[in-house]
Amino acid sequence: MCQSAFDKLKVALVTHPVLKLPEFDKPFEVVTDASGFAVSGVLMQDNRPIAYESRKLRTHEKNYATHDLEILAIVHALKLWRHYLLGQKFELMTDHNSLKWIFTQENLNMRQRRWMQTLQEFDFEIKYRPGRQNVVADALSRKPSLCAITIVSNPLPAEVREKLSADEFFSSIISLLHQESKTPKEINKVQGYKWEDNCLYFNNKMCIPNNSELRRKILIEAHDRRTPWIRQDL
Repeated sequence: MCQSAFDKLKVALVTHPVLKLPEFDKPFEVVTDASGFAVSGVLMQDNRPIAYESRKLRTHEKNYATHDLEILAIVHALKLWRHYLLGQKFELMTDHNSLKWIFTQENLNMRQRRWMQTLQEFDFEIKYRPGRQNVVADALSRKPSLCAITIVSNPLPAEVREKLSADEFFSSIISLLHQESKTPKEINKVQGYKWEDNCLYFNNKMCIPNNSELRRKILIEAHDRRTPWIRQDL
């Protein structure tokens, strides 16, 4: 079921009506982002995507400073979509505010000077967009957090459920949630918790029992910013 839903999502992202054809009488917008793992970009028009791009960083690129990584993302996107953008004025959105002054920056390293030769071929204005609003390009540049999807289709959730009942702290929470009447103290204790699909959640994050081997498996499988909530007192 998960694989089927994922396949449908991939098809939807690259077909009409999500993806549109370019109209050369309208301005383009390029949105880029970089992480310690990849660079990405989205070519847009009328707030709708025309093309997506994402590639992993090469070994030497992982040593770049954040500023250089963000420029690398821009250069990569402009080279890729050169046939769309050359000769047209467009906007470039980035979540790295200092890039707005890249053309007036006095001290450039040799790598940045080489990139400037590419950037000066294009007519564009760099605009800052906070990271929380730069969701599409940001998602494309992240470490394959799609592996978080695989956690749904493997035995880990069943293992979590099995070990929850053996965890003294979480088992008491589960008992209270299933209890029809609760005292004010008990209500306060379970605040933020919910029992759903045979799993326990705290603030919409799956609760992980105190089991070092299970935690290790989960961290290896889906170690990204959406780390499951783990008891802080352990």
